[in-house]
Amino acid sequence: MTTAARRLGLGLALAGLGALFAGCSEAPGPAGEGSGSTPEATAQGPLGEASGPLFQDLTASSGLTFRHDPGREGNRELPETLGGGVAWLDWDGDGDLDLYLAQSGPLRDLDASEDRSGAENQLWSGDGRGGLRLAEGQAADRGYGQGVHAADLDGDGRVDLMALNWGTNGLWRNTAEGFRDVTSAWGMAAEDSWSVSAAVLDYDADGDLDLYVVDYLEVAPRAHLDPRYNPSAPGPHAGYPHPDRYPAQPDQLWRNDLDTAGVLTDVTASMGVADLDPQKGLGAIPTDIELDGWVDLYVANDATPNMLLHNQGGEVFREGGRKLGLAYNESGDTEAGMGVDTLDVDRDGDLDLFVTNLDMETNSLYLNRSLERPRGGSMEAEPVAGRLAFRDRTLRMGLAAPSRGLVGFGVTFCDVDLDGDGDAIVVNGHVVDNIEEISDTRLYAQPNQVYLNDGTGRFDEAPPALLPDALRAPTVSRGSALGDLDGDLDLDLAVANNGGPAQVFAGTPPAGRPRLALRLVGPGRNTEGLGASVWLRFEDAPTWLGRMDRSRSYASASEALILVGLPGRLLEIEVLWPGGERRIYRGEAIELGAQGGALRLRHDG
Repeated sequence: MTTAARRLGLGLALAGLGALFAGCSEAPGPAGEGSGSTPEATAQGPLGEASGPLFQDLTASSGLTFRHDPGREGNRELPETLGGGVAWLDWDGDGDLDLYLAQSGPLRDLDASEDRSGAENQLWSGDGRGGLRLAEGQAADRGYGQGVHAADLDGDGRVDLMALNWGTNGLWRNTAEGFRDVTSAWGMAAEDSWSVSAAVLDYDADGDLDLYVVDYLEVAPRAHLDPRYNPSAPGPHAGYPHPDRYPAQPDQLWRNDLDTAGVLTDVTASMGVADLDPQKGLGAIPTDIELDGWVDLYVANDATPNMLLHNQGGEVFREGGRKLGLAYNESGDTEAGMGVDTLDVDRDGDLDLFVTNLDMETNSLYLNRSLERPRGGSMEAEPVAGRLAFRDRTLRMGLAAPSRGLVGFGVTFCDVDLDGDGDAIVVNGHVVDNIEEISDTRLYAQPNQVYLNDGTGRFDEAPPALLPDALRAPTVSRGSALGDLDGDLDLDLAVANNGGPAQVFAGTPPAGRPRLALRLVGPGRNTEGLGASVWLRFEDAPTWLGRMDRSRSYASASEALILVGLPGRLLEIEVLWPGGERRIYRGEAIELGAQGGALRLRHDG
């Protein structure tokens, strides 16, 4: 049975969607690829509140048995508390989504003598129906894993993998024969760092994907033996040492020269990144704060100022976080930034940013003031020009109180209930394994959260009835990623838990709500159109603005997919490609059925 046929037999939430997807054969329109015509679908459901669970726990039924091993030995070394990550990709080109997970395993020893034979990262192949099977030996990186990333770095149409480690990172090229370790061949074998997250972006608009690696602290193996960091040395730590005890490790920027020199070239110095004060980075996301086509980069740092690497026409990055209001919270304090995502949450035409933080700090929502509606104005009011700056509006938008007692890590914006706006999923877990001995009110394992957007950028935490028990159950969660695992045109969630089993949740939005699943094919060797800003314009509904990016959340990578509910008839899609070229797709190129469908738009289509 073919992949397309398998996907049609999934018991889809939308009646008639099987026929719709069968018609989605990517017949080319004049400016892109449309879903084709579809038969009349059942009546769409109301856009009121959802009445049933928004996710279903698929972990057991999927066959996924991965369990993260932090390699704890009782000494409380910092790296053991921050892994791991998760990434969605279609590694074998069969049209089904697969899952890659970071493994940590035995802690690094001074002489690198630890046995890492059972500490490989794992790749799980999807069957298109929600099932997963271990692909043994594929991209089985044996570094002390913290995070992972997935993107087509060499532009051959196959998604490559990166293992982010405490130690040497790993690069794995996807070939017709499987994954091949190209860490040395692509020029990165000499790096020995503590890397947690990465971001891919075409910062110079030359049509290929460059790589930004987020590094954290200068921590040597067995640091608990050093009296500078452990007053009771050579004995174990009573608690984890504070990150303030260690110097920050500089981030790295690598230009993609694979088509000319066959390597990634370190341009950290020449692009101005080395001129920035090193911060203690944990998360990063590409964005475009001016919507000029030059991809910027936002970096979330731990107890040091967050950074906005402002792209100056592809020639150099300048730090703009302090000037633009993105470095500190509303009180002017640094926070323990970890996960990050971006979207126009208040539908005013500019991109906002969300950062997860430590407990007693709250998470942070920074609203972009480039365009603003008059205070008290309706959503029908046209936004007016403001100024390029951000303001911490966490409290006003309902996100402060629900996050104050939790430690947020992975965060992803998505339209959970398919009502046409950007909701948020935050996964939580403390970093101190004996926090309950220290505090009567703080927990090590914590519940995860879903925040529902009311359409104006104000959020309410989803009530327990809308979430499965496994998503609400206390876990020590770290990375999270979104992708359509079962091919039913809604987003499914993967969560990596520190010292525990990974989890997979199928999206189950209210039935009958039309939606758009959008993929892009970008210019040059940017085969997934990463870094593009996308406007969806509707009849009688506010414009939706978002980004096509894999680099989001914490230590993880999502599928290159925009999936959003349709609040009205889709009039046009505008795409701002990296470098500033704009294309508008209308008519047959974006034709959808009554229940929506899937589109693939090409830069050269």
